[in-house]
Order: sequence, then structure tokens, then C-alpha cells
Amino acid sequence: MNPADLPLDARGVVNDSGRCYASLRAGGQEHSDEQTLREKQQRRLRLTPAWLLVLIAVVVAAACFFAAEVWLNAGFMPMMVPLISFVVPLILAVVVGVQGWRVRAYRRGGRSIHALTAGRIFVLTQAGSRAGAVLVGSALGVISAYAHIGPSNFLAEQMFRLALCALASLTLVIVSYCAERWCVIDDPDSGSDSPHTPLPGAGAAA
Repeated sequence: MNPADLPLDARGVVNDSGRCYASLRAGGQEHSDEQTLREKQQRRLRLTPAWLLVLIAVVVAAACFFAAEVWLNAGFMPMMVPLISFVVPLILAVVVGVQGWRVRAYRRGGRSIHALTAGRIFVLTQAGSRAGAVLVGSALGVISAYAHIGPSNFLAEQMFRLALCALASLTLVIVSYCAERWCVIDDPDSGSDSPHTPLPGAGAAA
């Protein structure tokens, strides 16, 4: 603060009101800095909204539908879907669920978690929900394209495998969506627009 802005007495010395004013200004500056830090941390931590996952799935489904239509209209055979294609999303769902449960247990007074680990789990949950939405959309888009072709045992089998993959991917989305919310705690001091704060380390890693 510029000393020239403080009120002076007749002797040119800062009077008591000036000292009080400077103290209030310093306290207000500290509060402002703390609030700014909190706002920056809140901007780093953005929970994935459900509408975003739905939007990702819809956009990917439309793109995969038109891509499959172009592929089939060009005279190519429908691509074979591996039967174990649903296994990978299920494994990822288990991993995300287990890691998210660690954070949930910590919030309930369980075993402590390193701040960096908590941040990585938060990032993992966000990646899992978005990847699951992409897989759900791609599977549903290809199923829709295959449904326009005449019925056959081969196509029925591929659509069944794609449906399994879509269900497994939807499980990944739901598990990741829930686990992501286990990585934040309620903040009674924050406003209604930002009702959550991250666990230690989650905001920095995000």
C-alpha cells in the first residue's frame, strides 16, 4: 500500500485511523487472495455433467452410424466384432470402481490416501466416464447401421456382441460417474454454483 494514501496528522505522522485503515486493507487483501485461490481451485475441478456424457455418446453414435453406412454402401463386408470386446470395459469399470472406493473409504475415516494418488484417481474417473461414453456411442451407432441390412445369422451375432459391449461400456460410465463424485467433499462455505471442493491433491491433478 502506498504510504501517501494514508491520512496524516499535523506532524506528518500516520495517525491511528490510518493504521486501522491499513490493517483493514491488509486483512481484506488476504481474504481476497484466499478467495481467489479458492476460485482457481474450483475452476480446476469440474465434475463431469451427465448431459456431457450423453452428448458425447450421441455425437459418436451418429458419426459411427454414417461411417458404417458408407462402409457398407461401398460394398465391404460388415466387420467382425470380437466376442471378448465387452471384457475390456468391464475390467476398466472394476479398476475405476476399486480406486474410487478407496477415496470413499478415506472420506469415511478409513485409510489415508496420498494427495497425488487422490488426484490421479480423480483424473482416472473422468477419463473412464468419457471413454465409456465414446464406446457406448460407437457400439450403438454400428448396431443402428447393421439393422438396415437384411437379417442374417452373422449380423445377428455381431449386433449381439456390440450390444454386450454397449452394456459393459455403460457400466463403465456409471461407475466412473459415481466414483468421480466420491473424489470431492461438500463445502458449506462455497456458493450454490460450486457446492464441492476436491480432496487434497485432486484439484491440482485435474
